[in-house]
Amino acid sequence: MTSTPPVAAGARIRFTVVGTVRTCYQQGEVTLADGTSLSYDPAQHRAAVLAEGWRPGDVIETQHGRLRRTERGGYHHWVHERSGQMFHDDQVDPVRARVVSWWGGRRTPTDPAPAETEPGRMIGDYLARHYDGQPLAELRDEHAAHHLEAAAKLLPLIPETEPDPRPSRFHATPAEVDAYLRTLLAEDVYLRYQQAIGYAALAEATEDAATVRAQADNEGLYTAAWREGWDDAIQRVDPDQNGPTPAGLVDLSHDDEQEREPDVDGAGRTRESYYTPKPTA
Repeated sequence: MTSTPPVAAGARIRFTVVGTVRTCYQQGEVTLADGTSLSYDPAQHRAAVLAEGWRPGDVIETQHGRLRRTERGGYHHWVHERSGQMFHDDQVDPVRARVVSWWGGRRTPTDPAPAETEPGRMIGDYLARHYDGQPLAELRDEHAAHHLEAAAKLLPLIPETEPDPRPSRFHATPAEVDAYLRTLLAEDVYLRYQQAIGYAALAEATEDAATVRAQADNEGLYTAAWREGWDDAIQRVDPDQNGPTPAGLVDLSHDDEQEREPDVDGAGRTRESYYTPKPTA
């Protein structure tokens, strides 16, 4: 059994790298989503584009919220739709980004030669090892071309598999989990699931409020009017004294956005202000 010789000066090699471009600030300098950095000369090296990149006007959901692709001074950036904050490409994970809308309509991936795709090269490598006893990368180009040509003819015969619709176990966002559960459950079943979570959250809040109220009452910090205020607040949120919460199915499709509109009433007061004790004279 012979081992593959190491890369050395004078060796003729072929690198195959498939990934999503994270940054491409100038032609020939590319960083992939997994951190791989590449420098290449477009005149000597060929990059097969498997799917077109972002264009100005595209809108995506990211870890920063909803961003829109814009062009300023000849450079492309991302801008937060609410705050207007600007983000560079190295601040946005292209793998986790979810497309909201394409500028000019949905774009389909460009079609490289079948043998230039990763599955094509994998089949070509298998054929090279089986018939020539060597990896595809170690064959002379004219010999490797025969295996790649055979791989291109085999690819259409292989049935395509649907991508796994399930969100990642380790990186799923609330919006992704919500979207997936809606494909599995009827609305009334999903609503009861959300209500079970709402009951647990309100029960915990009721218990905490009762504890704080009892401590304040024992220490004589509040008057009878304040005690009644606490009792009223606890009664309003106690899940055992009120109907199921939420009353309707909650839409979490935009829950990945970190910035939210303030919850205010008609007088401009936030909800928290109702329960903030006022200083006494």
